[in-house]
Amino acid sequence: MELSDYILKKAFENSNFVIETLKQFYKDHNKSMIFIGGSISRFEALPMSDIDLVTIGYQPIIDKNTFNKSFDRVDNLKINDTSQAQRLLNTMSPEGGFIDSTPITEVKNPFYSKFNSRSYLINKLIYEYYNSRFFNDRTDENGFNLKYTPGGYRDILIINICSRIFNQSTNYNCPEIQVSISNLKSKIDYEENYDDLLNDIAFIMLTKTIILSSYQDSTSRGFTQLNQSTLETAYKVNNEFRSFLPKSKELFWSKYFHAKNNIKNFIDNTLSNIMTLFKNEIWEESKQYLSLINTEKLRIRNLKDDILQSDYHPILSALIQGNLINNEQINELALKFQNDSGHYYTNRLLAKSSKTSQNTLKFMLMNSRFAIDNYTNSRYIKLIERSLKNEN
Repeated sequence: MELSDYILKKAFENSNFVIETLKQFYKDHNKSMIFIGGSISRFEALPMSDIDLVTIGYQPIIDKNTFNKSFDRVDNLKINDTSQAQRLLNTMSPEGGFIDSTPITEVKNPFYSKFNSRSYLINKLIYEYYNSRFFNDRTDENGFNLKYTPGGYRDILIINICSRIFNQSTNYNCPEIQVSISNLKSKIDYEENYDDLLNDIAFIMLTKTIILSSYQDSTSRGFTQLNQSTLETAYKVNNEFRSFLPKSKELFWSKYFHAKNNIKNFIDNTLSNIMTLFKNEIWEESKQYLSLINTEKLRIRNLKDDILQSDYHPILSALIQGNLINNEQINELALKFQNDSGHYYTNRLLAKSSKTSQNTLKFMLMNSRFAIDNYTNSRYIKLIERSLKNEN
């Protein structure tokens, strides 16, 4: 059996299991807006994926014990009301991605069409792609980040966005990435074999699940990186995916780097085509974002005041992560966005910036929110507490 056939079949079964379990759990709440987001909503989840439960105006009550399979964690994302959901879309907040989700109850998702409009997806793609290439590769001396690295798991989402730009139809009974590759095959010229590309994607999915599953009982869990040591452990653990690992670790690394490079090159090529074909649909805010992340422009220090007044998360992301602002300006943004749901993600970047002063961190610790879900919010609070403790 082809690796892609096996992995994608397992991903669909795993995702469908969660969706059907949730439908039974919430069968008496059909007037509530309850959705499943993330990889499960795209039928792409394997063991150690997160469960992103998204509700609007309703407090979910569910945890990992509801399921009899291994997941990293359940994120209960409560969006207060439709105006807060709209705010996430208006600012192009990364958390707005949770609005793109599969209904668990009979209530239709009121934001699905707007999220999947071609114009929105083109501009979301620009941010997702360039942020991943300039700022969000979290690979370091400890090893490869399985999600946030070019050619990694996050790139599967980027491929899906590319596909949706050409065809907004997302009615499918298989992992969305299969539909995306099939759709892009007829839209984008690519010199490599598309079947090989799907196998490379499956190999990246396999790598992520087998490495994380090998460490599911450890404190690192979903944060485990791929390196020689974690690969050694994965080869010693027997599970249903183990037989698909290459026979030698040398062969594994060869296949892993080939897969990453093939996926990266495919996305680079596809993005270039999309930005040429749909250049008239690129928003002014996205053009401003692109100018800020240009390698020459990253050296600019004299910013116009109107850029700092932006309400567009990608622009603020480039300013903060590109170190284009000083600690006084960071303090202004922290005051401005302390409890703004459209900028919880902006607050995360402020909390991690090396230019953020101790006084600003103390203010954020007491006043700011960093995520819709409580788990991620508390994680950033602990991050600030550690930072303040280390300085003292």
